[in-house]
Order: sequence, then C-alpha cells, then structure tokens
Amino acid sequence: MRVSALWLTVFFLTAFLSVSSGIIASTDGLYVFKVTQALVERGEITISGENIPTGHEEQSVSRFGLGLSLAAIPSYLLGRLVSVFAPESFQSLVLKGSVSLTNVVVSALVCLLLFLTGRQLGYSDRVSLLLTVCFAFTTFFIVYATKSFLTQPLETLCLVGTLYCLIKYSRAPDTMAALYAGGFCGIGILTKWVFLINLPIVIAYLLAASGRNRRARDLSSFALPVMLFLALALGYNYMRFGSIVRTGYGGVAVFSTPLLVGLYGLLFSAGKSLFLYAPIAVLGCVAMRPFGKSHRREMLLLLGLFSANLMISSTYHTWAGRRELGTPLLDGGAPLSGSTVRNYAGRCVPSDQAGSSRALAGGSVGTVRWRLNLLRDLLPGDRRVSVSECSLGPAVYVQGSLCPQLLTSLEAHENSGTKLGSISERRKTGIHY
Repeated sequence: MRVSALWLTVFFLTAFLSVSSGIIASTDGLYVFKVTQALVERGEITISGENIPTGHEEQSVSRFGLGLSLAAIPSYLLGRLVSVFAPESFQSLVLKGSVSLTNVVVSALVCLLLFLTGRQLGYSDRVSLLLTVCFAFTTFFIVYATKSFLTQPLETLCLVGTLYCLIKYSRAPDTMAALYAGGFCGIGILTKWVFLINLPIVIAYLLAASGRNRRARDLSSFALPVMLFLALALGYNYMRFGSIVRTGYGGVAVFSTPLLVGLYGLLFSAGKSLFLYAPIAVLGCVAMRPFGKSHRREMLLLLGLFSANLMISSTYHTWAGRRELGTPLLDGGAPLSGSTVRNYAGRCVPSDQAGSSRALAGGSVGTVRWRLNLLRDLLPGDRRVSVSECSLGPAVYVQGSLCPQLLTSLEAHENSGTKLGSISERRKTGIHY
C-alpha cells in the first residue's frame, strides 16, 4: 500500500472542510482576525473593540502572537476577492468565514507531516495512515481544526514539523533539514511565546543526532531561522507595548495553579482528561516501552516535549481552557502520543487497521456523546451547561455557578430507577442547582 502525500492532504482537507463551522465564534479568534485585517488593509497592528489591551501610546492591540495573523493573510485575500461578488451587508461575514478556514488547511498539513514522520520512523504506510486517522478523528484536535480560529492547530503544526525535520535529520544528516526544523520552531515562537520551552529539548536532540564534524554547522543552520523569528516576535512586542519583554500574557504571574491540581485536571478529570478525550493517548502509554527499545533517542525526545508542555500547561491559571471539550493547552500532546503508538500498532494490529481505527473513533465519539446526553438529561432544560468547565471530578458549572451535587443526584436517580424525561418531569424529581 503506497499512499500519495498529495491525495492524503486532499483527503484530510476535504474531511475537515466538510465539518468546518466557517465562522469565527470566539472573541480571541476575532482579535486575531482583526490583526490580519489591519495588516492587509492599513499596514498596521492596532485594532478596535471592547476589552482589548492598551499598548504603546494608548493604542488598542491584540495580546496574541503574530503567527496565526500572518498565516491567515492568504485566506483573507481570497475572502476579499470572493466578497466582491457578495452583497455589501455580507462582505464582512465572507471575510471572516474565509479566514476561519485557515486552520482547516493548517490541520491538513499537520496530518500530512504526522504521516511522513511515521515513514521516517520506519513504519509502513498502512500503520502511519492508521495512526494519523486516529489522531485526526478520535482526539479533540478536530474541534480546533474545524470549530475555532485559535492558535492550537498552528502550534501543533510547528511541533510536528520540527519533529519530522529532526527525525529526518537523524536518519540522514542534512543542513537543510536542520534549517527547516529551526524554521518550524521559529514560527512556533512567533505564534505563542510558550513554545520556547521546547527549544532546549530540540537542541539537545539535534546535538545528539549530529556528528562532531558537522555539529557546529548544523546547529548554526538550526539557530538562524529561530533567531530571525525571535527578533520578529521581540519587535512585535515593542511595537505593541513599547518593551520587548512584555508579551501581553502577564508574565510568570499567570502560572499560578498548583502543579498537582493542574496535572489531575489535564490527565484524569471528567471534563478535561487527555485520556478521556484523546483515547489514543492510552495506547501511547502502553506502547512507550517497546517504542523506546527500537527508538530510544526519539522516545526521550517525545517524552521530554510532552513532559515540558504538560508541566507548563498544568500551572497555567486557566489550565482548563474555556468552552472546549478537552483542553487546548495539550492539543499538541496527542500527536506525541500517537508517534509512540505506531510501534505498538505495527506489531499488534498489522492486519486490521481499519477495524482498530473504527474502534478508537467509536470510543472517543461515544464518550463525548454519553457525557453530553448525561448532562442534558440530568439538568433542568433552562440551565446552560458549559461542558468545558466540568473540570474536577463530578463538579459542573451551570450558568457560572459550581454544582458539586451532580454525582449525588445521579447516584440517587440510578438507585431509584427513575428515568429522566421532559423538563417538567426533571423538575419534579427535586434536583435543584
């Protein structure tokens, strides 16, 4: 089975487009869009709106990195071309819809690079395709690929692109591979400053994979694009806030969550568990040992990257995200887990990749569907439930107020055998929040 990279990209692009919302629904995404619009229309970075940070010279600026706004420029130009044929009242909607599809293209490229990484690790096209499909459709990555205009897909692209180039470099040392790896890292930093935590781990792998006679040259090739994008990011900081060290995120003070609280929430809680909303990560843990035996250096690289991102995400003050299923902060964790699963899949399921893919997809979709049905049936119909805020244990938020009684109520109804039906019937059961 030989899979064409072009047709693979077309497949994922078509799949993501078919379920894409085509809108910018979040305030954060709207700010990123406004920066893109300001760059194209006025050659500026200042924007307008409510609750926007005030930067240098009292100008309103976005607190987000420049990477996604730059990546969205081609989509904005396409939308501007199409909007000429739309009524004037719909032109803004067409522009936003076009820009929102940027993440669809980015996500298709993520899947392509993840597939190519499997090839570089020595696995067959069938195994690489299986794990790529599982990553794309059985984790919360598809939510950010199709329902949001946030930075997570671009960050994931930069991380997977760096991995691909580094692993390719380790197999056949090449200055261009090191240069491209540095380019992906640099774009990641330009997209979000927290990407810097990956840099020491990536450099350590590069040094370990390179020979003594080419170590300095290849490290320089890697560092060149990193320094260029870093300079651009620092310049963007200065243009916004009059200081190269102000990022718009509040500095180290935003990392205020106790580590154990964040770790529990991201890994085991009902509303944000990586294992619950990306079940392929469970196989990643199972496959870690056999993968390490055949790919020790890559195992240390993946483990280091995952651990660093997990620790920094766990201490972030809004580690749970907002209205997402799963957490956006660990969006890049699923492909890291998937890379280790390839070894397990190659040994254990060589003849039934399609069945395994369906099982994983069914497990993920079924889990989400069960949780949504549970919350809809258990709570009164006039209450709005933010599933993303089901963070710690059985507690949920209803209209912003914490309701730890959910588990107790559920157990009571299970013991009584009562079936919750209409809104009036639910209200008669005596559940009050």
